[in-house]
Amino acid sequence: MDGSPQIITNNYQGPLDDFKSSDLNKDLTLLLFALDEITSNAKNKIDASNFHTSTASGVCSFWNTVHVVFAGATRGATEARLDDGKAGVIQEREEENGTNCSKLGGRGSSCSWGDAGCLSYQSYCCK
Repeated sequence: MDGSPQIITNNYQGPLDDFKSSDLNKDLTLLLFALDEITSNAKNKIDASNFHTSTASGVCSFWNTVHVVFAGATRGATEARLDDGKAGVIQEREEENGTNCSKLGGRGSSCSWGDAGCLSYQSYCCK
């Protein structure tokens, strides 16, 4: 090992840089998320104000709040998927439930190693 971050899973063993986001699963995503919060400096930590600031009119209840989270190998990849989230995940919810969804706060990204091993997230209020 050369000191670079390593990942060991049932499907992959090696450096994070060679890891494919298609190999991510729920457990590894949560582990990367927790590791990032523990090891990153304050600038890269999740900004909780993103989850509390509402640009939608009125208050959004817990039951009407939808969190879209994408994990990937790079910041650019997860942010690009998040930008497509409104057209995908949220649009499906609007069509299925007859709701209208508005962004809550700003989009956020958090990475474990610089711009690698990232989560990007955006919250929506769907009424």
